Amino acid sequence: MNVSFAIRMDRSVLLKNKKHPIVLQVIFDRKARKKRLGIEASSDQWNSEDQEFRKGTHNREEKNASLIKILRKAEKIYKKHFDQRPFSYARFVELFDRGEITDMKVRDFALQVYNEKLKKGRIKSAYDYQALESAISKVPDSEIYLSEMDEQWLNDFEDHFVARGCKCFNYMKVMRALYNMAIKKRLVDFKLNPFENQLNPYGYQVGKLRKNKSKFDNNGKIEDLSEKQLLKLFNYTPYSEVEEKYLDIWFLSYYLFGVNFKDLALMEMKQIREDVWYYNRSKTNIRLDSGKPILPEARKIINKYYDPTRKYVLDILDGYDDDPEKMTKRLSHYTGHLRKCFVRISKKLEFNGYFTIYSARYTAATRALNKGADTNSVRLLMDHTQLTTTNKYVKRGMNDLILESMELLRI
Repeated sequence: MNVSFAIRMDRSVLLKNKKHPIVLQVIFDRKARKKRLGIEASSDQWNSEDQEFRKGTHNREEKNASLIKILRKAEKIYKKHFDQRPFSYARFVELFDRGEITDMKVRDFALQVYNEKLKKGRIKSAYDYQALESAISKVPDSEIYLSEMDEQWLNDFEDHFVARGCKCFNYMKVMRALYNMAIKKRLVDFKLNPFENQLNPYGYQVGKLRKNKSKFDNNGKIEDLSEKQLLKLFNYTPYSEVEEKYLDIWFLSYYLFGVNFKDLALMEMKQIREDVWYYNRSKTNIRLDSGKPILPEARKIINKYYDPTRKYVLDILDGYDDDPEKMTKRLSHYTGHLRKCFVRISKKLEFNGYFTIYSARYTAATRALNKGADTNSVRLLMDHTQLTTTNKYVKRGMNDLILESMELLRI
């Protein structure tokens, strides 16, 4: 579609001051639309042949320069946003009126956020935006600007990765967060937000991807071990020192009410006083004022691996704690080793699936709730800031209790 721009005096409109509005004329698809510019001129001030202010008009040069600038702005918007896309006059006007908002390519902004989070030490979160930038680079329209991102582009992005066996949920979750950050930084107008929101109830829905199947899904992952599985694991005899150590790490997490793996790795003996562990949860920086009591089983494991020449109780981060990025990679690699070990053990114990280090957290919470533990106490021990988070585990515990109650009816 050929689109042309021109500056014109709209003689069909006579203002109260006897002047006519100067407009940007946009011609497309055999249509002519007029965009008012907030500039006025009388008939004797306007040169209709050259479409500019006549000589003798006050501030003529400045006024004509501003008209040239307006034309260049219109042409720049067209080239940037519509050169390879269907022209929309309404969208053009939105972009033209944006004022101080500065547009940016989605990939460039993703890398900017990545670097910002690296500087703040939020390494894992930073990797999410790095991965998103890499993903965007693989789709056909990879050089898209934030203001160009619409529901159709998001659907195309989704189709590209779903067709390749990717669930795409995490990508879209990070993409939505990225767009919200762009709005806050005034890189894009909130009215253009293509994701479902109050102003756009029919926008792109990220939640629909949660149930998608993926060839990368861990369908056999066990979130919380049953009583029988836990007993089997407890009585299991490791075949090597490494396997024994990995199992001890799992049970240490379990006996400490499912403490996060990173927090285990950062545990220091000086944080433990009279069998109470005082620490801040790395994920939320929340601290239980009264500390977390250490069961005798947990203390036994701690004493087993503690070396007074080391900073931490466990040797997981030895030589890796001088740089946040190096630490994050170490924890990720170590978690991978744990997972492989736990998969092997699960097969030996004939589990229907495999447990992970995170299963210790689910198992501890669900088992405590099944045995009548107070929900608020569970919340504190799990370092949750909100009870709604703990209620996810309460639901799992209640499901088990309901099943046990139903079993009582069997004859």
